Amino acid sequence: MKKVIRLTESDLTNLIKRVISENESPLPAELSSSYKRLIAGWKGENGGDAHIDSRMKTFLEYLDEYSSSKTRNSLFRKCEEKHGKLPSHIRKYYKHIFNLD
Repeated sequence: MKKVIRLTESDLTNLIKRVISENESPLPAELSSSYKRLIAGWKGENGGDAHIDSRMKTFLEYLDEYSSSKTRNSLFRKCEEKHGKLPSHIRKYYKHIFNLD
């Protein structure tokens, strides 16, 4: 016997988002934490801290471990969604290096 279930548009949207997020691979901890530290460095006083270069290098090394540009692009976007966006000139730099969208 079939049952009819009624959903509002927002319920359906939330259900689809939940299914998609559960099927996506999680954000790797090392990449997430290095991006979070990079964001924190850029939000420091005077536009950055003294260790910003090493933070950038660490994040690039973690991101470079993923050979597929599609994977790197996806992970970069997930980092941005979770921790916030980098300054625009830095985002352009990363996008140029890794051919990101």
